[in-house]
Amino acid sequence: MGAAGVVLLALCLPFSAKGQWSLTAGSLSTYDANSFRNHQQLPDWVQQVTAEVGRAFVWQKAEVSLGYGATGVFFRSYPDRRFLLQRASLDISLYPRKGAPPFLVSASCGWRTDEPAYSALDHQELEVQVGRAGRASDVPEVFAGYTRRIFPGLPEYSHSQWDLSLTLRHSFPSRTSLIVSPAVGYRIFAHKLTVVEVEDQPQMTRWRRWRRKVGLVRPGRSGTVQIVEMVSEIPEVALLDGQVRLGQALGQETGLSVEGEVWYRPSKASRSLTRLDYSYDPADVLSNDPYGFDGERVSARLTRIAWSGSEIELGASAERRKYRDTPAFDLQGETQLATERKDALSEFWLTWRISLGMKWGHLGALVDARWLRSRSNDPYHTWQGWAVSLGLNASR
Repeated sequence: MGAAGVVLLALCLPFSAKGQWSLTAGSLSTYDANSFRNHQQLPDWVQQVTAEVGRAFVWQKAEVSLGYGATGVFFRSYPDRRFLLQRASLDISLYPRKGAPPFLVSASCGWRTDEPAYSALDHQELEVQVGRAGRASDVPEVFAGYTRRIFPGLPEYSHSQWDLSLTLRHSFPSRTSLIVSPAVGYRIFAHKLTVVEVEDQPQMTRWRRWRRKVGLVRPGRSGTVQIVEMVSEIPEVALLDGQVRLGQALGQETGLSVEGEVWYRPSKASRSLTRLDYSYDPADVLSNDPYGFDGERVSARLTRIAWSGSEIELGASAERRKYRDTPAFDLQGETQLATERKDALSEFWLTWRISLGMKWGHLGALVDARWLRSRSNDPYHTWQGWAVSLGLNASR
């Protein structure tokens, strides 16, 4: 029996504690003017459909939640990009004494299934987290986590990962809040990555040649590929991350928040996949992996409550990425332009959220419009685009 079957069976089992069911269904429709996030500017309609079921059990000093969710992502113009995400989860909250922060234990397993043309993105994931919540001001929040990801089509990218994070919150009398969150991560890859030097094309990975075979990117010039050298990378990489967020209330219905984040890899060794199609998977660790680059990001959000249950957010962000061990190439991927790829990304968005309490549960809606731009010394990653989304969800 698969992990999903185990969770679904557990959802139906009787427990001595009182159990509460939760059901959620949602839909998000997006017109994306640059759905691949590259210089080709290819638009598409993207439809995401989500369904989740959960059951919570409450005791005097503990809460246990079981859940299963699935999300299907569909593309109108490029149907081969569609994929399915599934996740089963277990969350445990322990309350040692009244008024004390709870201890949290969570475990989940997820898997992604793609069409044959994109089967290299298929993977399974196991994640475990243990920590102490600190929702109140001046109460530290500490979490330790372990993640195991397996890519059957890309065994060189299968890895184990350990994370440790600390979150500190403080509220000031001026209705200002400060959140500081340092974190450290360590990843060990299951296999050493074979790097090959190809005739007239330095430092091309086996993955890059394999991508041409399945058609994820268009092939370069024709001709026989000749391997002249094979070496191995260091199979582990560390990541240091720091976040600071400052929030300020502006009256009773308006708030402003400013956030900054820096991530840095002490060692140069990493594994970055370049020229990979953008994925609508929020947990994508192949095309958007912080273990693959150093960077900084700043953002600002202005939020206002329009009326009860309605919220409008206006935001902007700017980000810089430096791929210290990934060269920049020309559009054909044949001529190296720089030894390090550097990207500068910017984004502006306007979001309207509506949340309504109903007799049977909860009904929500979302309207989102955003503009995005990327500037890079690799022309393949120089692009701009915009997207408009409409979302609906219901839960009980």
